[in-house]
Amino acid sequence: MLPLTPSQARARQLPLRVLRAAEVTTLEAVAEGLVPGATEAGISHFLDQQLAASAEDNLLMLKYLGVTAADQLPFYRGALGSIDALARQRFKAPCQALDTAQLQQLLASLAADDTPGWQAAPASFVFFVLRSDAVDVVYGTAAGSKAIDLPYMPHIEPETPW
Repeated sequence: MLPLTPSQARARQLPLRVLRAAEVTTLEAVAEGLVPGATEAGISHFLDQQLAASAEDNLLMLKYLGVTAADQLPFYRGALGSIDALARQRFKAPCQALDTAQLQQLLASLAADDTPGWQAAPASFVFFVLRSDAVDVVYGTAAGSKAIDLPYMPHIEPETPW
């Protein structure tokens, strides 16, 4: 296995192990709307790698919110499918085809739990988790912290920069 950052894995177009193509397009559209730069930072490769990792090595926000490793992939599958279904219901288009105003309206609906017919974990919880994942991949590194002029202060300094 190559020790790559999520953005390097994305740039090399490494195959994903867990996420499906439709999930990737929805994830990238939503993450980009939540935290600009998330797609380029490799949100899909980050999430895919974390979902494929052992329970001990998984660093997703869901782990710290008490969601077991076995329940994480179903959480994301349900959330991303429901987000795309909501986009199609409200805007007659898949999530990745929404313009900026439509995407922001969709995200506001998630945050407010204004999602009639929603078939996943509570929409505001999904919003929180996806936003946390996007923040982690964009700003959870030394380079990301530097980009917003914050000192990078990890609890344990990583062996390699990632």
